[in-house]
Amino acid sequence: MLNLHEKYKRYKYRLDDGWDIAVKENPKDLPYYVTILCRFGEISLCDDEVLYVLAKNHKSIVTKLKTIENAEIFCEGDDEIVFYIDLDCIKNVFRILKPLLNKKESEKVKARFNTKQVRI
Repeated sequence: MLNLHEKYKRYKYRLDDGWDIAVKENPKDLPYYVTILCRFGEISLCDDEVLYVLAKNHKSIVTKLKTIENAEIFCEGDDEIVFYIDLDCIKNVFRILKPLLNKKESEKVKARFNTKQVRI
């Protein structure tokens, strides 16, 4: 089973409510309580091979997510839309939703840009 937090440590994440009680009962359930925070939504595991993708209901974001192979719309609201997408397509989802970097990673990126010389 994929643990989103372990594999993608560079991104900000949130542990959903009730994770501490559920994990005490069954430690293997932890990956289901991790949510990766993104600029245009959030990503979590629904099943061993399926992602639960909550995206802002923005026309261009929804259109791009619909083009992903085997993407299914689960629920649509005024502000958000929920997709079930195969785990194999996680990199495509990352490209569209733009995961937020955790503090250490964002500092590394800033440092890298600050060391480059800019020609005017």
